[in-house]
Amino acid sequence: MKEIFKRICDIDLGKKDSWQGKIFLTLDVDWACDEVLNYVIDVIEEYKNIKATWFLTHNTDVLERLLENKNFEIGIHPNFNNLLEGNFSLGRSKDEVIKKLMSIVPDAISVRSHSMTQSSQIIDNFLKRGLKFDCNHFIPHHSQNSLFPWKHWSGIIKVPYMWEDDIAILEKDPFKVSKILKSDSINVIDFHPHHIFLNSIDMRAYNESKNFYSNFKKLKKYRNNQKNGVENWFRSVLEISNEDSNYWKN
Repeated sequence: MKEIFKRICDIDLGKKDSWQGKIFLTLDVDWACDEVLNYVIDVIEEYKNIKATWFLTHNTDVLERLLENKNFEIGIHPNFNNLLEGNFSLGRSKDEVIKKLMSIVPDAISVRSHSMTQSSQIIDNFLKRGLKFDCNHFIPHHSQNSLFPWKHWSGIIKVPYMWEDDIAILEKDPFKVSKILKSDSINVIDFHPHHIFLNSIDMRAYNESKNFYSNFKKLKKYRNNQKNGVENWFRSVLEISNEDSNYWKN
């Protein structure tokens, strides 16, 4: 069977078949608790040959499990928002914010900023720390554009993505795998473990559960078990691994 799922680090600009028509499953960890992370890993590992890139926000006991799965790539998910607001809890400079995360995963080469915050200076800091792939451009699937990675003038490789779970919720955009994937494009999609666990159908439960990010017992009370939500969407992507290679013809 043709390999469908890839990690961001697998992209080779000199080899179109390393990204064209492939699915790049990415997950923005967003400070999810260990129980939620383990839940999502369990879901992924129910399926075969699923490669994924995790953008890490914090140190976690689950990191060892993530690193043990050779189909997983661990990138970083720096949050510069606090810094922009004069809050130095995550670092007193752009470089310090990045440095703290790189101390957790020193081999990381992929990055997506929280809120996609970027600038020429931030990119220079990414490169300084050894990062090679920047996933900070969101171009929605309904733009009808075929997307591809490209080399930025700095030398970093820009990797656009075209679908994100919380944006789909906000736009009330009904999810269908065949609607968002394109055979002539790079297909980078973004999920959040918290939304997967909650099986979100809107932002209400997510917003109400924010105070219980680290309290798994209370968090479970906000989980949607009745309607088709983000976990169902997530599983429909993973199920492609069990289908034949003509998955574009859904």
